[in-house]
Amino acid sequence: YKDRLNGFSNVLLNPDAYTLFGLPNAGADHGIVAHDPISNAILAFGIIPVAIGLVFSAWGMWQLHKVIFVMRDPTLQLLAASFLANAAGNIAVTIVNGNLLGTFPVNVFFWVSLAFAVSLRHADARLTASRPVEVQKAPAQQMLVRRPPGVSPGRFAPVPRNFQ
Repeated sequence: YKDRLNGFSNVLLNPDAYTLFGLPNAGADHGIVAHDPISNAILAFGIIPVAIGLVFSAWGMWQLHKVIFVMRDPTLQLLAASFLANAAGNIAVTIVNGNLLGTFPVNVFFWVSLAFAVSLRHADARLTASRPVEVQKAPAQQMLVRRPPGVSPGRFAPVPRNFQ
């Protein structure tokens, strides 16, 4: 693990590593060695392409989160969020520990997790479209207090008083 930390500090503390469009031979000619994918990408491609790639990746993850958080069925939403968390964990480990997504079982789990999250969103859309819309009118007092059924109002709830 010491080699990875040396690779981080070698790239982060060396101003020659930060070029706009990368170094020839990915910094090997300059004696810069890196072990993590972000540092290797900065050395090979430069700051501008890496920044553009990170912005597009963040935008894609934002869009996927938005799609999952509007799901109506809570069970399907929980499963889809779990699969998305699995994929995000794989990405985080790959960024820190090296190209883990290039390893056979890990890359399959990553893509299957993303595929399950997207397919659960489609299943939720079909399920929501097949359900009839229920319209319930609640009394005004119930509309002010939004509490799941069976949950007590708590210690600081208003207590009825007899003023005589």
